[in-house]
Formats: sequence, C-alpha cells, structure tokens
Amino acid sequence: MYNAEDKYKYIKFKESQATLPANYLERLFTNTQEVEYSLSCDVSDWHETEIIEHYKNEHSSSLHSLIVMNGRLAEYVDFLNRTGKIQHKNRFNNITTDMLESCVDEEKTKKKFLSRKEFYAALNLLDNAVDKFVLTSLYEGIKGKGFDEIWRLELKNITPQTAILHNDRQIDLMDSKLYHLAHESADTDFYYSYGKTDVTYRMYGAKDQIIKMTSIKQFLEISDDPVMIERQNKNIFRKFERAVCEIGWDEVKPRSLLISGQIEYAKRLAEKKGYDISELINNKQEFNHLQKRFTKIASKDEFIKIAKYIDEQTTSSG
Repeated sequence: MYNAEDKYKYIKFKESQATLPANYLERLFTNTQEVEYSLSCDVSDWHETEIIEHYKNEHSSSLHSLIVMNGRLAEYVDFLNRTGKIQHKNRFNNITTDMLESCVDEEKTKKKFLSRKEFYAALNLLDNAVDKFVLTSLYEGIKGKGFDEIWRLELKNITPQTAILHNDRQIDLMDSKLYHLAHESADTDFYYSYGKTDVTYRMYGAKDQIIKMTSIKQFLEISDDPVMIERQNKNIFRKFERAVCEIGWDEVKPRSLLISGQIEYAKRLAEKKGYDISELINNKQEFNHLQKRFTKIASKDEFIKIAKYIDEQTTSSG
C-alpha cells in the first residue's frame, strides 16, 4: 500500500466512526497503489484526469459503487487536510455523478440484467430447490428489509396467483413458478452447498416454513429476535451468493435481479392490458402500480435504460 502510514490512520479513524464492509478501505487503497507507484504520488494528490482514468480502469458495472468509492477517497483527502498532512483542495469533490457515469463499464452492466427466458433457463442449472426459490423470490420483487420477506414467507400464504407477505403486502404472481418452487423448497430435507456435494446438511423447520434451518434448536418458528433476524438475513444472502456463483452470473446482484423481474413483470402486464411497454411506462397510474409492486426499485429513466439492455439480449439470443 502506497503511503501506508497515513492510509492506515484513516482506516482506523473511519472504522471508529462508521460500520463498513470488512477490509473495504484496504481493498480500495490496494486498487489505487499501482497508479500511485507509477506516478510516485499519493492518491490524495491526483488531478481530475487521473481520478477519472482510474475509475474507468476499475471496469465497474455499478454507478453506486463508483459514487461510494469517490466519497471514501474524498473523505481520505479531507482527513489528511484536517491532520495537516496536506494543504490543498480536495479534487475528488469536483467529480460529478455525470463524470462517474461515464466511467461505468456498460458491457458489464448489461450482464447484470436478465430476461425471463434467460433467468429460468439458468435456474435449471441449480440442484437445490431452496436456491431456486431464493432467486425466484427476488425476481418476483420479494426481498424486504435484509431479505426478511423471503425467509418469512410461509406456504399457507402463497398460491399460484398470489403471495401475501408477513407485512401484509400482497403481490400478484401472474405466471410465476414461485408457488411450485416454494413447495419444493419446503419439502427439502437435505441441503448442500455449491462445490460440496459430498457434504449435506439436515434441514429442520415448522410446518409452513419454506426456508428451513440446519439447527433443530434454532429458527423452528419465525420470531422477532434481532439476533435470529440478522442470522436469517445473512443465511439468505449466502444462498444467493452460492447460487449465482454456481450459475456463473458474475455481475448479477440482488438489486439487478429485482429490476430484471420488474421489467419482465411490466412486459407481461402491458401485454395483458393491451399496451405496449412505452404506454405503460408513461401511464402514471400503471407505473405507480409497478413501483408499488416492486417497492420503487428502479426510477423511470433507469427502467427505460435497462429495458433496452434486456431487449437487446432477447433479440440477440433469438
């Protein structure tokens, strides 16, 4: 790490002030060190052209990730100014959202979003019904706070047409396969992780529990224990990560899966009502329904842009 002493002071300061993903800041500075050594100057001394070039070389598929990255580096420069290590303007504050958007790798971004045909074809690569249920729940707009809408969903509250979530949010499933996958998941007695087919875990759960647990002493019934809730949320995310790894979806994230499902749902809704997709998007009432159905996952502009990505993929794949 270039200028490691100052950077570790900043890392220690930030860790005392905020909750950050493990080793995030260390990885951030590991990514800048090659350019720092080549220029023989700390990232805090970079000019706008060098900052933008670095962000482009990151090949990020996420504008949000670049915004966070720029914000953390701006905070690092502010920290050095406050401690008297440097005395110059913070050039990271000059980087606008439009400038960051120009650094997003569009080809990688396109791979984050999936048509309905592509989604269900890839789902067949999975052996665990539980993993299929988790991915399909996200595709249908079921997530909630920390994935709690997924693990709290019970068999008694799902039909082929409708799912009633624990927070009384009711969603129509149209021609989704979620109902059948819910029953397959609930019937699963054993679970194995990707790459460990020789290691199986016995599953336990209550009568209507779709997502079961590996411990008979814990999680037999849904409760409001904060520790259990956090553990359950992490459990769902781990299942998501293992499933996308097994399929080979390197760029797909929970949010991009939600948006993919939102767009495909909009297409099905438009067809059902005799609209074309542009009419539905520009119909305030219909788009508000779509936003409510998917809890405002994507804005109208983002929706239109991503819908084009999915259309291009569908056309190219036949």
